[in-house]
Amino acid sequence: MKVNILLAVLFLSIIAYASAEFFTGIVGATQLNGEGCLCHSLTPNPLVNVWIEGPDTVAQGETIQYRVFMEGGPSAFGGFNAASRFNDLSPADSSVHEIDGELTHSYPQPFAISLPVSWLFNYTAISQGWDTLYSAGNSVNGDNTPNDDQWNFGDKFPVFVSPPVPVELVSFSADPGNKGIHLSWTTASELNNNGFEVKRSVNEKDFYTIGFIKGCGTTTALNSYSFFDSPGNSGTYYYRLKQVDFNGTSTYSGIVSVSFNPNTFILTQNYPNPFNPETVISFSIPEEGYLNLKIYNIRGELIDILSDGSISSGSHSIVWNASSFSSGVYFYKLGFENEAGLKFSEAKKMLLAK
Repeated sequence: MKVNILLAVLFLSIIAYASAEFFTGIVGATQLNGEGCLCHSLTPNPLVNVWIEGPDTVAQGETIQYRVFMEGGPSAFGGFNAASRFNDLSPADSSVHEIDGELTHSYPQPFAISLPVSWLFNYTAISQGWDTLYSAGNSVNGDNTPNDDQWNFGDKFPVFVSPPVPVELVSFSADPGNKGIHLSWTTASELNNNGFEVKRSVNEKDFYTIGFIKGCGTTTALNSYSFFDSPGNSGTYYYRLKQVDFNGTSTYSGIVSVSFNPNTFILTQNYPNPFNPETVISFSIPEEGYLNLKIYNIRGELIDILSDGSISSGSHSIVWNASSFSSGVYFYKLGFENEAGLKFSEAKKMLLAK
């Protein structure tokens, strides 16, 4: 009789333990650190599908978001575990927390009809070379007992951590307007980039800092930046960028020059460029009159008209949305004339990169 009572107490304790641990998640359930979700069932179940989605290549020092998905099983509530062999994982939102270097759910995630549950997490690439992400998911029946609960391991997800990328500046330009000079630049990749000091000179020798633009840290994505300078007087101005890392080291860009003369016709380079799908075309005109701004494809065919009518003097900007056009080189052409006989026409090239 005592043996039966002890067995019953032990069985109820296991159920209570499994239920309590599932509520806030436990670690040691991935193939890296454990044997699976044994408190729910002794063996994995192929009816539960677990997988990770995210990039398979990351630059050293970069932090990227990944998502683990799960579907199948009883599908009342779901929980998960994720681990990295060599690098760091951290929660991306409150639904995930970290215990001893492994991630698990902060609370059970309810299933939506015919949809998988998922959890978002951050991956920080510390060591170069191949790494592996491990995952496991458990699908429960929601009755606070492990009866009929099911779990499974996710496929191992390989990630290659490439060498760190420097700040790669792919473009830097200065375009004059009636009220000042618009600086724009684009980076293809950044590593530990704190930001850019914008420097100006009137003699191409003595440069002075006129502003600072915050960088994007470490990233392999294309990033565009801009700065507007109001030098006041007419003349030729020279600009360069001082890129500063978080540790204080710095490098300089090449020098760009621009002639600034207020109250003249000015058609600036579109920004950003390359772009997807929108870009801004800015221009300045000294007098009121009739203006048209048209878009042409690489074959010289007219494909869009952004402006065609009367316009006041001053600086103007027009947005072109190219979502309905394919990637490639396009041209924008501005034409102006007024009753006083003042005429102006200029075209510039731009790149749509989808």
